[in-house]
Amino acid sequence: MDPNITSPSSVGFSLQNHPARLSAFLEIYLGTPPQKLQMFVDTSSPLTWVECMSCAIRTCMDDDEADFQFNEERYTTYTLIYSNTDICNDLSFENSIFERAGKCEFNSTYADGDWSSGLISTDVFSAFKVYNATTTVPTPILNNFIFGCSQESTMNHGDFTDIYGILALLPTPKGFLRQVGVNKFSHCFYPYSRGRWHNFLHFGNQAQLLGNSFDIVPAERFQVLGRYSLALYGISVGGKALPLPDEFLIGTQSRGTLFLDTGTPHTHLYGDAFYRLAEELQTQIGNIYPSRGGSLCYENLLIKDIRDIESLPKVTFHFKDFDFEIQNIGLYMVYPWSDMICLHIARATRPSSNVIGLTAMMNHNIGYHIDYKKIYIQRQDCTPP
Repeated sequence: MDPNITSPSSVGFSLQNHPARLSAFLEIYLGTPPQKLQMFVDTSSPLTWVECMSCAIRTCMDDDEADFQFNEERYTTYTLIYSNTDICNDLSFENSIFERAGKCEFNSTYADGDWSSGLISTDVFSAFKVYNATTTVPTPILNNFIFGCSQESTMNHGDFTDIYGILALLPTPKGFLRQVGVNKFSHCFYPYSRGRWHNFLHFGNQAQLLGNSFDIVPAERFQVLGRYSLALYGISVGGKALPLPDEFLIGTQSRGTLFLDTGTPHTHLYGDAFYRLAEELQTQIGNIYPSRGGSLCYENLLIKDIRDIESLPKVTFHFKDFDFEIQNIGLYMVYPWSDMICLHIARATRPSSNVIGLTAMMNHNIGYHIDYKKIYIQRQDCTPP
């Protein structure tokens, strides 16, 4: 463990989202004095990176958004990592890390084809241990936090715009969690940012491990290592059970696997699992419409007001001894000006991409214990008091 941090049992801090942003955008602090940065939380990424002022192409962001970039030249605590160093060698097991021209570089790619690349660096990471009216300066958590300083990026578009960095929460040896010395975290996202209200991501002794607990299952069939995966035993729509197709199952077992992925807005299902869901929704809602941005869409004959959204069919994933019912506010997109209803559910392109996306996690407290390899889920109203 880094000598600059304390033991996992004693470290505790929280990150909050910007009140005008989607709930998965959280604020972190880098440098001395600390600079506030807006990061997107991704439970399926191994490397944390931020947009830097030296970003080489304008796809990073517009000039009037420079305040969101990390100004690496401003801080004496900023250090560039070179090749043939212990840090670069320790990171070399990651496919996204390589050495070039004497520097340690990264190239992170994502399922939608977006990418970010740049230089491996270190600086001081800070956070608020307690949020209150009298706390104005975050506390340094780690002096030599390893992250990627992005020089080129195409992440400022697509499903989520204005992504100025990724806070990666996979439990890799040199990832964010291991670096800051925490072995557990939790989140409880509500559907939309509303004025002064905030979401929090809690780490260490502030993590809330509540409700039913589940083993993180290895994805032995697809060899996707380190992801937060759960055993899935069934799916139902409006109370009607849908059998899991054989292609969804693991070997001779009567279950499949779903991954929790805050970095993906939509929930994705592969093959017949997706088509059976789509057909049953058509039976219960109305004629299917052409896809809108990859989402399932149907003729809206049921409601004309978002306030009536609870009358639409519920989609439920059945885990062992727990039914994960997606809240309709996080499932449906209602367009009052049209006769169309769409869902935050899309077809996965490969079996290893069966995921519960960000919108489906709304109004659920979800906790992760890395050492115990456990996930905790409890349905609750995540709107702050």
